[in-house]
Amino acid sequence: MNPRYHVLFVDDQWDDYPRLPSRLRDLGIVVQCEAEAAHTVPRIEAGPLVDVLLLDLMFPGQPVEGDQVFAEVRSRWPALPVVIITSRDSIAMQRDYLRRGAAGYVYKEGLTPEEVAGAIELAVQRSRWKQLHDRFGEDFDGELVGQSASFSQVLILLRRAATSSSPCLLTGAAGTGKSFFGRWLHRIGARRDGPLVTLQAEDASVEGLFGGQFPGLLELSSSGTLILEDAERLLPGMTARLAAALDSGALERAGAARALETRLLFTTREVEEFAASAGRLYYVVAPWRIDLPPLASRRDDLDALAEHFLRRYERSERLPPHRLSEEARGLLRGYSYSGNLSELRMLVDRAAARASGEEITSGDVGLDRVWAAFSIQEQARWLLDGRKTTQAVLNDLDDAADLAGKRMFPELVATLIRMYRAQHGSLPQLKQLVGRGLTVEELERKVQLFQKRLSRAKVSYRGLLRQAEEE
Repeated sequence: MNPRYHVLFVDDQWDDYPRLPSRLRDLGIVVQCEAEAAHTVPRIEAGPLVDVLLLDLMFPGQPVEGDQVFAEVRSRWPALPVVIITSRDSIAMQRDYLRRGAAGYVYKEGLTPEEVAGAIELAVQRSRWKQLHDRFGEDFDGELVGQSASFSQVLILLRRAATSSSPCLLTGAAGTGKSFFGRWLHRIGARRDGPLVTLQAEDASVEGLFGGQFPGLLELSSSGTLILEDAERLLPGMTARLAAALDSGALERAGAARALETRLLFTTREVEEFAASAGRLYYVVAPWRIDLPPLASRRDDLDALAEHFLRRYERSERLPPHRLSEEARGLLRGYSYSGNLSELRMLVDRAAARASGEEITSGDVGLDRVWAAFSIQEQARWLLDGRKTTQAVLNDLDDAADLAGKRMFPELVATLIRMYRAQHGSLPQLKQLVGRGLTVEELERKVQLFQKRLSRAKVSYRGLLRQAEEE
């Protein structure tokens, strides 16, 4: 059997484990043993290739201690995983070495070859995660877009949370960016060089998280971040064990305590359900609860977000630059976004994909599909956008007549005029209705043109306008 890994085991008492090399060889791991700490660096330099270094810390009577070797190896070969193997059962020391870059920390007492093999496998996987991250990065854009009041308050909390190692709870409706902000907290935090693992809470099992014979995700993501999504679906037994681990800062596996060096982030759209089902876990994570605002409260950010998603889509698809027309922007501003950021991104991506030229029009956004989701008030608000040109408003009214249909269009016109009167006063005293140059008379004439097309509605649009003006 070809060996999976080559390991250098540096311990002045390695002969206390006479069966270890042969048992590990049966598991596909070739072990070289070294008793002198000072020989570690020369042996790594001389080869053969070492995949993992197992390093003791105590070398009585020798001029070099294990800690000195650890520091030099980490400095010269930062990609080489180093697993500390020691008789010192100290969670504080374990935490210190893991923070300094150790890939693992195991206790000698009662140590079995299977546990050593598990620690080696874990160290190799962590190293590969880091190398892939360094080479390719994440499919992740860390830019936070928006200056609205609601988002600015959240941004302050997010930046504070990024400097903390405490568990964090991200709440919000579907599409508000819970997973995105979880990745952002990992990316800019102190654990950014560690692994990032995302798991649906309903898929989490006790053995999968805490491990059994081999490490679970809480150890595999050590020095990194584990995001548990839809945390309200965690099993009750799981919540109690997570709360205990977070309280103590330690994991129990195979009869031994191991420092919990993973930051846990929880996301939920059902806060009350999570609070009721999670019990004590909720109170452990609630100090860092961050409620993400819906897009409806971030209207001032819509233009900037649309541009952001457009640039992102262009980069991912290697497209030339596009620009959003004022009509397309107005349509995006007026939409209700039950899907929040996710829905806005979908609309922008689809519009960019459908655009036939450099300019993205309202037709590219998909007025036929989007308009139906507008309330009458939202439709009127969009038509009253003061940044529209006269011709744009006339074109939009054409579209509105087609899309609203015979039954709804009269109500739209009435709402349009009522909203305008509420904003600006009596209609006869005004020269313009919206934009630059659309007067009341022009609107009346435009509406009358629809009478033939919508004659079955049996509605007097002139009478409707007059009624709205008199109210």
